[in-house]
Amino acid sequence: IDGDGVVREPLVFIDYDRHPATSRDPKVRARQTLRDPKTGRYHKSLNAALVADIPLDPRGSLYLWWGDWLPAGCLVLSIAGAGWAAFNRSPVETTGIG
Repeated sequence: IDGDGVVREPLVFIDYDRHPATSRDPKVRARQTLRDPKTGRYHKSLNAALVADIPLDPRGSLYLWWGDWLPAGCLVLSIAGAGWAAFNRSPVETTGIG
């Protein structure tokens, strides 16, 4: 199924039920496509592998251009800020009791 919801025919259709040792049904042995040749409908359940080209989306995005730099930068700044705050504390004055 492509991005528009259209079912695409695969380049190669490998039907694992066609093996002579596993199936004696001639309908199963003759199956070579996703569709039922008599009705034209798609089979609901198949033990098969489909090999097809998958078209890539040509559009770009902010994540595609910048990747994980923004979250990685935020992590580095957070760790640096926590480290700076931990080591640059002002001394606490204590008052004695008594």
